[in-house]
Amino acid sequence: MMFYKDYELRKYHSDFKEQIIVLEKILWGDNSKNNEAYFTWKYEKSPYSKVLIGVVALYREKVVGFAGFPVSKWFIGNRKNYFFALDAVDVCVHKNHRRKGLHTAMYNYIYKEYESSKFKLMIGLSGNTISLAGGKKMGWDFFIKQRYLRKYRYWDFFRKNYLKKSGNFPFKEAKILGKFTNIEVTLKVNPVAMSNLREKISSTHDGIYLFKDLNFYKWRFLNPKGKYIFYFDWEGDELKSYMVVRCYEKMGAGKIVDYAYLDILYLKKILQLMIQQKYFCKLSVLDHNLDEEIFKMFHGFGFRRRNVILQYLLKKMKIKYERYYCLNPLRDKKDIDFWKVGQLDVRKSANWKITEISSDAV
Repeated sequence: MMFYKDYELRKYHSDFKEQIIVLEKILWGDNSKNNEAYFTWKYEKSPYSKVLIGVVALYREKVVGFAGFPVSKWFIGNRKNYFFALDAVDVCVHKNHRRKGLHTAMYNYIYKEYESSKFKLMIGLSGNTISLAGGKKMGWDFFIKQRYLRKYRYWDFFRKNYLKKSGNFPFKEAKILGKFTNIEVTLKVNPVAMSNLREKISSTHDGIYLFKDLNFYKWRFLNPKGKYIFYFDWEGDELKSYMVVRCYEKMGAGKIVDYAYLDILYLKKILQLMIQQKYFCKLSVLDHNLDEEIFKMFHGFGFRRRNVILQYLLKKMKIKYERYYCLNPLRDKKDIDFWKVGQLDVRKSANWKITEISSDAV
């Protein structure tokens, strides 16, 4: 416990849960039941933390601020060489208590509390333009700028999002689910098959990867705020590749958040089927450190970096829109060695091999 101005900062305790869920409506929306399920999944069911790591700000014994830090696990090349990080997410301050330094104070509290812990660093994988300013003041290193490859079916996207006369234009989900030769399209995750496939894939020693094991797959796609479609390419009983798409039904959009393959040809078959089904008006995938064969595959299917629609909207609304991933080591930054994991400098974006499932935003 510590005091900051008129506020008391405390470690999270379950007594604060109900107030936090009410506060987080600012970020999560008004569905209290769904918000509670999301909180439980994200913080209480995480496979890598036995206790919820977070800090609350109290004003006259009422929760007016919260910062949560789920734990993520990362590895380099050999899966035995791993480390843990605190994911900086869900920072929320009541509107009557903003611009008083609570954001920074809560981060500093966690920093001091865990600077001698097993955690290597704090990492933010859902940063936005609002959190950038505060992050820079606290010394965060903004090491990756978010960039995407996108493929539109422009007329359907325009009709879905901008033509009121078009009606609901619903997803015809039933038409894409099922078995198509060797490819299974389903709403059900298969943790065992996905983790078995992941273990067969050799990783290079020149990258930092999110650790995805059976426990991860069992937990990750139970997100009550997410809807996912799973594409599995089977050869008999053996999974050869998979691709996971997060659905944004109101926009008719899909975001490819995770994939794995033994041979790129298997993944190409999945992507070809996905496009032929014409289910999504827009498809996107995080474009960071993509292997050359992956980039060529997406490019060959018409994915491009330029986003004409977003550029038009930002220009019209006169908004500068940039999103970054950021990190902060839980040690003295003057110690150069602590920026390293093995021989890799974590500040260099080229050292990170991530898909978007690494971010709590999906």
